Amino acid sequence: MLSPAASFRLGAWLILAALGALGLNWLYPESSSLTRAAGLAAAALLVLGIALLAARRWVWLGGWMLALTALGLWLSGPGNPGPREALRAANVEALRGYDGVAYRWGGENSRGIDCSGLVRRGLIGACLRRGLATGNAVLVRHAAWLWWHDASARDLGAGGAQTFVRFEAGSVREIEPNQLLPGDLAVTRDGVHVLAYLGESRWIQADPQAGRVLVLSAKDLQNPWLRVPVRIVRWRVLDSD
Repeated sequence: MLSPAASFRLGAWLILAALGALGLNWLYPESSSLTRAAGLAAAALLVLGIALLAARRWVWLGGWMLALTALGLWLSGPGNPGPREALRAANVEALRGYDGVAYRWGGENSRGIDCSGLVRRGLIGACLRRGLATGNAVLVRHAAWLWWHDASARDLGAGGAQTFVRFEAGSVREIEPNQLLPGDLAVTRDGVHVLAYLGESRWIQADPQAGRVLVLSAKDLQNPWLRVPVRIVRWRVLDSD
């Protein structure tokens, strides 16, 4: 059994290793099964490291274990996503936060992001922030589920566990605003690109040609992604109350 001093040193090293791994995860924006597994491993190291630090005092260790138990019970509790309008507004706010971020294929953070990464991160951020701000464990669980279950533009356009298909259109420019809700997605019919609706005839996309995230008017005559056939899909969690 480790002495208190050895336990403290090991805990400190584990916490440093976890923070370093999380930092590298952020510096390397591409999302993959490997980076997600590394993120989970870093979180586990952080929990273990704190436990080893707390082991110097039984009351500290007991408090840490009690906190983890309470967190687990809260996260596993029943509930529902809450008001969809508020979640849609949070999603739009999260999406707008990526305006101007550099395009990077496979990227999913502010150091670089691609089209499916943008719409996924917008909803992940909205669910996480709303969940923590309102104490809604359902939204926190949904954010974790979305983070773990990667999805390409083609996957999102096909519908399924995350989205459902609403209708098809000749282009984004042909769609009337009253046919959409903020957060709706326009997936090109060939499945290679996706845009998200912000409301008031505005769309956001991580544009590979422009090399960055752009906010556009639906009537923009220059951007080619607004002129191609699309399939409109909606996140299930953002559907009407």
